[in-house]
Amino acid sequence: MLKQRVTVLEALFDDIANTRMQGVLIKNLALKVQAVDFAPVPQQPDMMQGVLITPWFMNLVRLPLRNAPASAQVLAERQKATRQVGNTDFEFIGSFEVTIGAFEVCSLYSPIF
Repeated sequence: MLKQRVTVLEALFDDIANTRMQGVLIKNLALKVQAVDFAPVPQQPDMMQGVLITPWFMNLVRLPLRNAPASAQVLAERQKATRQVGNTDFEFIGSFEVTIGAFEVCSLYSPIF
C-alpha cells in the first residue's frame, strides 16, 4: 500500500509540474519529482511521511496510507499543527488533492535552485 501511494503522489506532482506550474520561472528544470524515504509514522500506522522533491520545492509530507478526507489524523486544508519528526518539531499545513485526498506539508526549501 505504501509504495502504491508514493507512486500516486509522484505522478500527481509530475502532472502539477506539467500543468499548473508550466511556465513558472521558479522551477529548477534540472530536478524531477521524487519521493524520498517514505515510511510509516511511529505510533500512527495508518500514516506515512517522507520528503517530496519537485522542481520548485522540497517538503516534508505526511500522507494517510489510504485516500481519505481530513480527519483527526490528518489536517484539513489550510489548518496548521506542529508535528514531531524524529526529535524535531515542524509546523505542517493541511492540503488536499482529489487524486490523493487530504495530506500535510511542511516546506523545507522553496524555491529550490
